[in-house]
Amino acid sequence: MSLTFGVIQSQGEGKLIELIYTSRVAPHFTGETMKQLLQQSRKNNADLGITGILFFGSGRFIQILEGPDEAVASVYETIQSDNRHEDVSLLHKEDINRRSFGNWLMSYEPLSSEDLKKLDNFKNEIQVEEVLDLTKDTKKNFGAHLFGILTGAALRSS
Repeated sequence: MSLTFGVIQSQGEGKLIELIYTSRVAPHFTGETMKQLLQQSRKNNADLGITGILFFGSGRFIQILEGPDEAVASVYETIQSDNRHEDVSLLHKEDINRRSFGNWLMSYEPLSSEDLKKLDNFKNEIQVEEVLDLTKDTKKNFGAHLFGILTGAALRSS
């Protein structure tokens, strides 16, 4: 599978950032809660100019947000105080020149326990600096590389 990325920053959009966090779901979280979360996120993200993807599995969220600096920071602050999330932890934040998930207001990707092991292996065995070196060579954002590790799908520049 191969997906296209690379919506170029438009004039007036300002500084773009990519923020990646992980969290655990609160005990009261249900399938209906997930449906409401996705609907609310897609609406809010459209209003704020935020794109990204939400991974979920085994009670864990991993989310990649990208968009205007102030908007992404505001959404992350909201997530940190959201009672649907516990143990919110910032994995990565950086300035970006282009979006990796420009067509996705909030894509959703369920993760298996095997997928989550890939993330744990990624965090334990691969240094972030090595991936950042890859981003320079391929012009892909860190989030695009993480997406590939978790899903096995390649994002390619348009």
